[in-house]
Amino acid sequence: RDLLLGPIFFDSQNYPIGVLDTKKFSYQNEENLTLSAEFTIKGISKMVETKLKVIRLTSEIVQIVGFLELSRTDFKIGTGSWKSTTILKDNIKIDSNIFLIKE
Repeated sequence: RDLLLGPIFFDSQNYPIGVLDTKKFSYQNEENLTLSAEFTIKGISKMVETKLKVIRLTSEIVQIVGFLELSRTDFKIGTGSWKSTTILKDNIKIDSNIFLIKE
């Protein structure tokens, strides 16, 4: 944990927050969305594409399943000997599973 949150990877002391800012989105239907978003981590911002699937479980509960891929070298995640993509690959995949509950 200390290695991942430290300056070699995420540098959480200097950059405690990552932001995914939706710029535009489109969808073929209300269940499958593609978002063009600005992803900011470690003070570096890049446009990324994320896909969301919206599942209405009940009238008060919605599940959102998301998928995002990005390049760790684009965001300087892994420095020094951890910068090489020979052992630790460049492609990062992030899956999310969010439940929204109406109050």
